[in-house]
Amino acid sequence: MFRLACLKLTGFYLLFIMSASLIATPWIYPLSTQELKQGLFSSQKAVATTSNAAALPNNSSKQFIQNQIAEGRQRVLWELVYFNVALLIIGGLGSYLLARRTLQPIDQAMQAQDRFTSDASHELRTPLAAMKAQLEVALLQGSYTEVSTKALLHSNLEEVDRLTSLSEGLLLLTNNRPAPHYQLRLDEITREVCSRLEPLAQAKHIGLGIDISPCTIQGNKVDIERLVAILIDNAIKYSPRRSKITIKAETIDSRQARLQVGDQGIGIAARDLPHVFERFYRADMSRAKQYVAGHGLGLAIAHKIVTAHGGTIQAISTEGHGATFTVRFPQA
Repeated sequence: MFRLACLKLTGFYLLFIMSASLIATPWIYPLSTQELKQGLFSSQKAVATTSNAAALPNNSSKQFIQNQIAEGRQRVLWELVYFNVALLIIGGLGSYLLARRTLQPIDQAMQAQDRFTSDASHELRTPLAAMKAQLEVALLQGSYTEVSTKALLHSNLEEVDRLTSLSEGLLLLTNNRPAPHYQLRLDEITREVCSRLEPLAQAKHIGLGIDISPCTIQGNKVDIERLVAILIDNAIKYSPRRSKITIKAETIDSRQARLQVGDQGIGIAARDLPHVFERFYRADMSRAKQYVAGHGLGLAIAHKIVTAHGGTIQAISTEGHGATFTVRFPQA
C-alpha cells in the first residue's frame, strides 16, 4: 500500500510539472523577449555613450537591433517548444512506467483471485460428484439392504465432512477482519494442542517428543491454537507408523518466540518446497498413497495466521527424510 501511494504521488507530481510548464509557457515567452529587447537597447546605448558616437548609423543600428530581437525571440520560442516536447515525452514515459507498476499488483491480485475461484470450484465439485454418483448407483440397483444403506450413508457422511472442512478453510482464508490480540503463553497453548492431538499420534504409534520452555507472544488464542494444530496434524498425517515427532517452543535472543514441529515422514521434494504455503497446492502423493491427503489449505491458513501476527514461517525438508516447520513470533 505504501509503494502504491508513492507511485500515485509521483504520477501526480509529474502531471503537476507538465501542466505548470504548459500553462506558464505563454507568460514566459513575452517576458523573455521583452527582457531581450530591453537588454539589446541598453547595450547599444552604453556603447554609444562610451565611444561618444554611434557605432553604426542610426537606421543600421535600429535594423541590427531588430534583427537581434527577432532572432532572440525565435530562439526562445524554439527552446520553449523543445523543453515542453521533451517534458511531455519524459512525463508520458514516466506515467506509462508508473501505470504499469501500479497496475501490476492489481493484475496479480486478479489472477490470484481467478486461480482461487477455479481451485475452490474444483475442490467443491469433487465430493459433490462422488456423492451424486453413489446415490445414482444406489437408485439404479433398486434393492436396498441394511448393510448397503449404512455403507452409502457412511460414505456420504465422509464427503459431507470433507465439504464442511473445505468450506471452513475457505472462510478462514477469505476472512480479513483483524482479530483482537492479547498476551499469550505459547508454551501452554502448545501443550494443550499436543494433549488434544495425542490420541491421533497414538493410533499410529507415533511418539511426541515435547521440549517446551516458557515463552510469551502477543496474539489471538483461537488463531494460535489453530496454527499449532495444523502443524502437528500435518506431521501426524505424513509420518509413518512408529516414528517420532519433535515439538519445541522456546524464546530465542530474548526478542523472539520460536515454535518448531519436525517429523520423520515422507518429506517434501525440492520442487514443491517453495509452493507449500500456496492455496490448494498439494505435492505429488503418488509415491505415498497410504498417507491421507487434504485440500491443500492447511499450510496456507498457517501462513496467513503467522503473517497476521507479524511472524515468519519456514519449511526445511529433504525428500524421504521428514520436514521441519519453524515459526518465529515477536516476543510480547
